[in-house]
Amino acid sequence: MSTRPPYTEPRKNPNPSVVIYGPQGCGKGLHAQALREHFDLDTIVDEWDGLSKYPRLGALVLTNNPDAVTGPTTRAMHFGAAMRELNGEGSQR
Repeated sequence: MSTRPPYTEPRKNPNPSVVIYGPQGCGKGLHAQALREHFDLDTIVDEWDGLSKYPRLGALVLTNNPDAVTGPTTRAMHFGAAMRELNGEGSQR
C-alpha cells in the first residue's frame, strides 16, 4: 500500500501573490490564515526579507520591510489596509 499523499490537481488559474508589510509584532502572523483565505491564496510565506525570491502565484507573503521589492503582477499592501479590506471596510480588489 502506498504512503504517498493523494494527488491533488493544481489550480487552473492561481491568483497572484499578495505581499503584506507592517512592523514586527503588528499582527501579520496572527491574522495570516484569515488573510490567506480572504485573498484566496494557497500558502503563507512568513518573515520574507523583502529582497529574495518568493512565489509569484498563490502565496500570502508577509514582511516587515516597507521597501520590499515585488514583481509587476504582485499586489503589495500595508497590513492596516489588508485588515480593512478583510473586515469589509473598502475593498480594493
